[in-house]
Amino acid sequence: MAEQSTGVQNRGMLIVAIILAVIVVIAFNFFVEAVKNEKNETVTVLQYVRTLQADRRVDKGDVKEVKIAKATYEMFENLVLADEKEAIVEGEEVVHPVYSGKFVFHGDFRRGEGMRPDSTISPGKVAVPIQVGSAPGAILTPEGRINLVAPFALEGGRVSNEVVIQGVRVLGVAGGIGVDALGGSQRNPTSYRTVTVELDPVVHLQLETVLSHKRGPVMVQVVNRGEVNANQEPRIAKKLVDAGLTKYRGTGGDAQRYEDLR
Repeated sequence: MAEQSTGVQNRGMLIVAIILAVIVVIAFNFFVEAVKNEKNETVTVLQYVRTLQADRRVDKGDVKEVKIAKATYEMFENLVLADEKEAIVEGEEVVHPVYSGKFVFHGDFRRGEGMRPDSTISPGKVAVPIQVGSAPGAILTPEGRINLVAPFALEGGRVSNEVVIQGVRVLGVAGGIGVDALGGSQRNPTSYRTVTVELDPVVHLQLETVLSHKRGPVMVQVVNRGEVNANQEPRIAKKLVDAGLTKYRGTGGDAQRYEDLR
């Protein structure tokens, strides 16, 4: 009887094991199929087919529809979808130069009489022009993300280049247009003096104070915007804060926010 009981028990455990194995296989196949579908999912967005200068109206032939992976679409901020073409793009004026081959962003347009360029600034943030000494050229466009780097004398008076702040959102670039060897204007800007970025007002005050200590021009590092956490507030590098290069003297709520950022 004991042997029969053991045999029945073993068969029961075997059946349970088989059932669990089948469930695991089904679940795994379902997961693999879901991943494949997600990878194959695309989004149709707009891309410029010609270069336009600021204040030019966008015509139907100035843009085209292109399919990109949904994951790529989610990496960017404010890409214009193809079905928004008539409502947003056609007939609108661009507020800054746009270049052939670049994606179309919501922030490119003035949007009629009631829409001002300052509407591209996130609530609670400020637009800040930064004078730069090195320009990354056409690779840097509005909605891009950058690090700011500058030389400081920190340890024993020795000057070294330090990252000041990381992952800052770019609102616009301005300045001269590059000139080719024959004296003609190039299609893309190769040099400019100003990059307009978006910052928290308190961080902006910190940045201005830190840059007052720099020993040379500000340099720009263009970073992959997909690697930047859009929900994380760009802050002054802790190394510079600890070195005493921020000396904010505000009061009230701004002072508390400054202390929180430390």
